[in-house]
Amino acid sequence: MKKIVLGIWIAWMAAPGWAGDGKPFYAGVSGGLAMPMDMLEEWSWEERGQSADLKEELKNGLLAGVKAGYVPPALGGFFAAEVEYSYQRAEFDKIMSPGFAAGPHAISGFYSPATDSHVEFQSLFLNLLVRYPDGKVHPYAGIGPGVTRCSVSFNEANLTTEGFGFAETGDDTAFCWQAVAGVDFDVAERVVVGAGYRYFAAEPSFTWANGTQSDYDPITHNVVLDVKCRF
Repeated sequence: MKKIVLGIWIAWMAAPGWAGDGKPFYAGVSGGLAMPMDMLEEWSWEERGQSADLKEELKNGLLAGVKAGYVPPALGGFFAAEVEYSYQRAEFDKIMSPGFAAGPHAISGFYSPATDSHVEFQSLFLNLLVRYPDGKVHPYAGIGPGVTRCSVSFNEANLTTEGFGFAETGDDTAFCWQAVAGVDFDVAERVVVGAGYRYFAAEPSFTWANGTQSDYDPITHNVVLDVKCRF
């Protein structure tokens, strides 16, 4: 039995890969876990000369996406380029600040649970990948510059013992990028499944309705599963 299993494995591994089977295009879907790091916020009210540093702790969230790519046969299958759309969402867990002045009010320091706040990213990437083309297993790594539409929504009535809170929503379109690594497995002539890691970063900036501004530095570590169809 062991010899039979070993023979099947050797035959599967030795079969031609993407390098020369005439199917250089692919499209697929992905989904997984988004693990955001604490997000720092630099808040400022320029006309009053006021500023503050806040931090938002986030819960793990979800990620979903679609992609289409091309593996140029002329390059031996060692490189790939793909366009990827990705949607991420994560809920705020806690919000903290050492205290600051906002208009005529002095806000004392706080570290409070968030009740109804979240952040979303709708991102479009151009991923440039280096990959191993032979056989049935294809490790890859690369980088993907892109653009993201970031949305932040706060609905916090009481963050301090004095009753300070805020409700506001903002959107910004900003440059983003991701570093990617993973491995693909050919499971059928046209079907590939894979697992990968994505390091995502952006620097959105929001101008709120009252004229104040917030600059953010979101970073997420994403673990994804892919299913792709080759054609």
